[in-house]
Amino acid sequence: MAVHVSGSCSWAVAGVVSELDGVSDTMITEEQRALLRQFFGAYFHQDWECDASDTKSVVSEYMKTATARENRLLAEAALQYSAEFNNDGDLEESLFTDLGCYYLPSGDGLSAKPWLQDVANQLLQGPGPYA
Repeated sequence: MAVHVSGSCSWAVAGVVSELDGVSDTMITEEQRALLRQFFGAYFHQDWECDASDTKSVVSEYMKTATARENRLLAEAALQYSAEFNNDGDLEESLFTDLGCYYLPSGDGLSAKPWLQDVANQLLQGPGPYA
């Protein structure tokens, strides 16, 4: 289920991945947060359901043009972000308020943390065509 705000079904995406190799495993960096904001804002925008039938399809769309390194960096950022939350409700709220994610896992009967971990796992499954 998506959180909907009126708007059109078109969206321009610019893919930028910063240098995050070797970052600490203890806390999300601002670079990782920016990477997540870019991903969720571009792919899980308010009209994401106009572009894809489900969340796995959304991630697959991203992976079509991403490199293996970009997939890995995004997956690491997602897992790191998820680890910062002990409360699933707080994580779900932050996905929207902090990262601009218009998908609400609880609307589909899912918990935010396992859903975000599934997104990371999907990103790590394949390198994309530009590996």
